[in-house]
Amino acid sequence: MAYWGYFAVMKNIVSYSKQPRVLEIGVDKGQTLIPMLHYLSLNYNKFTLIGCDILFREELNVKLNHMRGNLKEGQLLGTAEESSLEFLPRLIDANLDVIGSTDGLLSLALIDGDHNYYTVKRELEYVSKVLALYGIMVIDDYDGRWSEQDEYFSELEEYKERSLGIPNQHTEKKGVKTAVDEFLKENPDWTINHLFPQYEPVLVYRKDMWDITRYKEIDKQLESGIEQMGFTVSPGARFKALYYKEQEENK
Repeated sequence: MAYWGYFAVMKNIVSYSKQPRVLEIGVDKGQTLIPMLHYLSLNYNKFTLIGCDILFREELNVKLNHMRGNLKEGQLLGTAEESSLEFLPRLIDANLDVIGSTDGLLSLALIDGDHNYYTVKRELEYVSKVLALYGIMVIDDYDGRWSEQDEYFSELEEYKERSLGIPNQHTEKKGVKTAVDEFLKENPDWTINHLFPQYEPVLVYRKDMWDITRYKEIDKQLESGIEQMGFTVSPGARFKALYYKEQEENK
């Protein structure tokens, strides 16, 4: 769906890989999938972009098929019209060799599917297994009406005829925020960053790769230097600077 304010950050994240691999769960009308496909096709000779949703509308499929026809060899667009809880286990089973590797399977994962505790918690557990060490998850609806409430798309009128394969799981725990906070508590090597508090998405990533607190000095220097030139510092620029400093220290 739409990740307000975060698209520039997403572009910076995928730039750390020569061959980006991006997964979007919950594509809706293609508000993010289409711009991401356009950006990747113009800037990378090779990439993989996968969209997963229980419903791909006909008008979106028409647009994607037109764009797919213009892709070059090595530029891959995949779609999975099914529940993420069916798709992700198969994705993991087919790529067991990359689990735990530096590059992993995914550079970036966008999570905005079913807005309920049960689904989101399992999506985080699955995706974290195949995410590159430097990879980042962008999770929508951490704040907002589904923060501590559940929503099931299959119960909405438009989706009622869709077969999920996996029945809805109603639990005492509710909401996207509850699932994310519990994942972080169970995985202390991961952390969260609410980069733009005015928007609902958050970033979740490994502390040892993106520990911003360790680089307050370079962060201040970067901000000071750019502001002196009359610009403000984008969060993506900070991430990039910190990433390259990490690489230098590990040489």
